[in-house]
This record gives sequence, C-alpha cells and structure tokens, in this order.
Amino acid sequence: MAVVPFVTRAPASHDARPAGEPLPRLWELHAATILPALARSTVASYHQTRNLTGSLGDFPAIGDVALWVGWLRTQYLPPPGCRDSWTVHLHWHNLAALYRVAQTYGWASGANPAAAMKLRKPQARARAIVDVADLWPELLAAAHDARERALLTAARDTGARRGELLGLMPEDVVTLGEPWRLRFQRQRPRPNEWTTTPLKKNGANRSLPVTAELRAALAELLALGPPIIWQGQGRQAPLRSPFLFPYRVHELNDLRDRLRSVAPTAFPPGDFLHALRHTLSFELNRSGASDEEVQHQLGHSSPQSTREVYINLHARPVDVGPMARLEAARRAGVTGWGAPPGPPRKRTAAVRAAAVQECSVEQVTRRKENHPCSTPSRKSKVQRALPGLSVGPVVKRPRR
Repeated sequence: MAVVPFVTRAPASHDARPAGEPLPRLWELHAATILPALARSTVASYHQTRNLTGSLGDFPAIGDVALWVGWLRTQYLPPPGCRDSWTVHLHWHNLAALYRVAQTYGWASGANPAAAMKLRKPQARARAIVDVADLWPELLAAAHDARERALLTAARDTGARRGELLGLMPEDVVTLGEPWRLRFQRQRPRPNEWTTTPLKKNGANRSLPVTAELRAALAELLALGPPIIWQGQGRQAPLRSPFLFPYRVHELNDLRDRLRSVAPTAFPPGDFLHALRHTLSFELNRSGASDEEVQHQLGHSSPQSTREVYINLHARPVDVGPMARLEAARRAGVTGWGAPPGPPRKRTAAVRAAAVQECSVEQVTRRKENHPCSTPSRKSKVQRALPGLSVGPVVKRPRR
C-alpha cells in the first residue's frame, strides 16, 4: 500500500522530537525483540503500521504524527457517530507503543510524539440483529446443506466465537444425560489450517446446554459421520476432517455473501458469526438474564466487556429490576412473609434426628426456674488486669 508523502513544516518551540535511534532502527529492534513473543494477528498489525509510517522521517515530531493521523482518517473512514475508526486507533496505538518500548529499553529518550495526541477509543457498535426472529427462516434457507444450518444454529444458540465453533469435534457433543451439552475447550484460529490452540480467556472453557433446535441439528451431523474435504487445485484429494465444521476461509466468505444477500443490513463488515454472538446477548438481556449469566454464556473472563460492549449497547428490558419484581409480587397478592407459598417441604432424616435431640422451650424454661445458675461469670481481660476488682456469682431469678 502506497503512503502519501506528507508536507513537513518547521517545528515550533513546543514541538519536541524524540532523541536516540531513528524510527526505522526502532522498528528493526522492536521486530527482533518484542514481536516474536506476540500473537500472529498482533505481529501483522505492527507490520502494517511500519509500512504506513514510512514517510514520517527518522525523527518525527508531534506535528508530523498529527498530520499522519489526519491522513489515516481520510483513508479509513470512521463509523457514524465516531471521530476515528478502529483502524486509525490501532495504528496510532502501535506507534505510541513502539516509543514506549524504546524508552523502556533505552533506545530512545525524550517525548513520545504519538502519546501526546490522546486519541479516544471508538465506541463499540451494536451488531445485534434485533429482528432475528423474523429473518431466521430466510437465513436458514440461504444455507446449502445441513452442516451450514447447524453452524448458524450453534452460533446463535451458544454465542461462541468463530474459532471456537471451527474447533468443535464430535466428542465435544456430550449426549450422556439430559440436556445435551456442548463443550468448548479449543479453538481453530486459522480456518485454512487444522492446528488448534487452547482458548485464550480464562472463562472460555465452558460447557453449555443445547437447545432443542441445536440438538436436532447436531444429531443429524453425528449421523452423517466425519465430513470429507476435497483438497488440491482440481479437488482430487479427498480427506476426512476431525472437526464438525471443517470450513475454510473461502467457504465462510461464500456463506457470508449469501447471508448478506438475504439481509444486507443485518451483518456489518467483519466476522458475520460475531453478529450472531451479539444477537444472543441481546436476546438473553431481553429475557431477563443477569450479567453473570451472560458472561458465562459468552465465555468472558471479566464482566467489564460483557456490560460495556454486549449489554449496555441496548436498553435493558422494562420488566427487569427489583422494583418490577416488587410490583409483580404485589399484583400476585403476596401479603405474608417468610417461606414462599406452596406445599410444605419434608424434613430430611438428619434434620429430624437433630430435632428429636433438642429440648422444647418449655423444658428449658422449667429447668432454669428450678435450678438457678450459681456459676460465677468469667473475668474479662480488663478485670484480670485490675487486682482489686472481684465479680460475684450471677443468680437467675425465676419469672413471676
């Protein structure tokens, strides 16, 4: 991608420039020390940022970075209602992180030209399909076979990520007991490869119950057996796949295009399965599920992203909250306090045995009246510290 050259200006007195190694040398040191320990997607974003900063010069100032960010805003337009797009924020953040690492290792000193701008992170956009109940039959009709329909049903009913869905195997469908459960314990982040990795989040390993629609779809897949993948330029090499959904990038893109032809506004740019993940959180929120339940369903390690990204984008339902439950209880005519209405529960054997050993209140009262307590009370620490203080016996007088 060609970078438009910038028009350099004369630096002002407050326009500080970093000292030390030039910018191309900083990228080389960063690639040799920091990048090998980062994820593959993060490394790709840093390489793209390095190509975009080719015209900044060896020692860019704050004004040069401001012009560079302004050019990025013209190349990557922000979504409606936001000043910057996620791509602009990502490249600015990578440049600021480069100078922070350089200052930590002593490669550069002075001001950080990128951190002085303070770009705000773009707001999360609502990706949930609000009218999914009306569009769902048409979306299922756009799928070519039962496996694609099962993929869409699993994405909607479990809210799993794309890598988690692509990493499912037949043994992950737990059919022993009711209801059936679906275990997520691995991911396939690169669809064109069969290598799997553990889930990155702490709460991502989870076992979720299967709905009736998803159970019928999974039972049909298990009856079909392992899928066969055709490899090679002429599709001449059949190969059995160990995954339930052995889709590759071009197959997922084809399914995405067919879904967008049915519902153009339902799936925004990006991963189309993630829109169904947002849709599930929207439906759970509307049905009155708590934040912790939505967090466990989506596999988040902290409730912050669940509340800020997946729940607070939409207004909470009207019938959720303590006051709504109080009004419902008043309408039901609940006037008494204590145990909830219904048939009395039977006591267990341990509770009955403990109740037999206990004495009644009348027996305890009668014993206290006939035998008053003559045992002197114990002295506290303050009383033991005072040598002249004595405490007499405590006499229990009978009640009249």
